[in-house]
Amino acid sequence: MDIRKMREDVIAVMREMEIPYELETADIVKINDSHMYGIVFKQGDVGKTIYINDFMDTGASAADIAEQIITACETATDVPPFDMIDTLKAGQPISEISDNLYVALVGDDRNEEYLKQVISMPAGSGLSFICQVRYNTGEGFMSTTITKDLAKSNNWNIQELFDIALTNTDEKDPAVMYGMNDALFMEAKNNLLSSDEDVSDEMLILSNRSGMFGAVAMFLPDVIDKIHDRLKQAFFAIPSSIHEFIIIPESSGMTMPALNAMCREANATVVRYNEILSDNVLYMPYKK
Repeated sequence: MDIRKMREDVIAVMREMEIPYELETADIVKINDSHMYGIVFKQGDVGKTIYINDFMDTGASAADIAEQIITACETATDVPPFDMIDTLKAGQPISEISDNLYVALVGDDRNEEYLKQVISMPAGSGLSFICQVRYNTGEGFMSTTITKDLAKSNNWNIQELFDIALTNTDEKDPAVMYGMNDALFMEAKNNLLSSDEDVSDEMLILSNRSGMFGAVAMFLPDVIDKIHDRLKQAFFAIPSSIHEFIIIPESSGMTMPALNAMCREANATVVRYNEILSDNVLYMPYKK
């Protein structure tokens, strides 16, 4: 069934149930131009959005989906509760959100529509920075990306937003690098960016401390230089997802065509679509 038609049917069922919320619809574009179709549950000026996309693969009826969505709305921990003051609102100065500004990284070729809607800055290599407001809900993190419309309506200086966000990311959620095996088996302890351990022949994972949108770590100040200092050679950086890069020393003998093919295969078969960063492996030459 068409997802919009299913949403209409689900909302009709909810209205018959006389739930204590005002219902609205919200269609948005997210990372990698993913189209999400939401139902907004409002109480006064505050609301939370549940996306019907998340319920479409079950084959359930509109009535069953309505029950599931109401339960998700009432128990969700990844959206603010109704008594939480909205993080972004009209007329705010940047100072009110400055402590919660961070940057993330997206691929230009997969985000043509998305990048038309959000503020961004080129990071290089076909990638762009986006600016997010993140906050702790008490049981995890929530993030929302600053749109062009919001920045314009609040007369925010985009360069200032990104300057603050880059500084916060570097200081509050800094880059970390672990050995591949240690990361896979949850044994990573020491940040190899600041360790003397010999890593010249290892596959490495580069992310940030939170592991959320950690691919941006590659473009934080001095990180590439630190990796070169550890490896003493050029390296390849595979965009494993928006959350991390896999670092492979040039001495591994791997070639760019082989690594690009590996990356494309993983993106097509393993990585969740909305978490794909790029199909293109980066090469970082070593300058002594």
